[in-house]
Amino acid sequence: GNVYETSPAAVVKPDAWQHVALVLAPDRMTVYVDGNAVSFTGIALDTLPGNWSFAGAQAGGQDFAGEMDELVIATTARNASWVK
Repeated sequence: GNVYETSPAAVVKPDAWQHVALVLAPDRMTVYVDGNAVSFTGIALDTLPGNWSFAGAQAGGQDFAGEMDELVIATTARNASWVK
């Protein structure tokens, strides 16, 4: 299947609470850290497979190691002001 990755533009601080959001729109995937867009890539949303990963490395590399306090999945792509 297709793999969509953003460039590693932001470092999540160890031992600190941070808000991380992934927003999928029909043509773009954007990663926000603490309300700021830190990385994006072009995508074709209609071609995304049924299985996907976030905060991990499906194509290889280092997986997420930590805790998540809350996970929200919405059916609408949220804009930057909503994420903040």
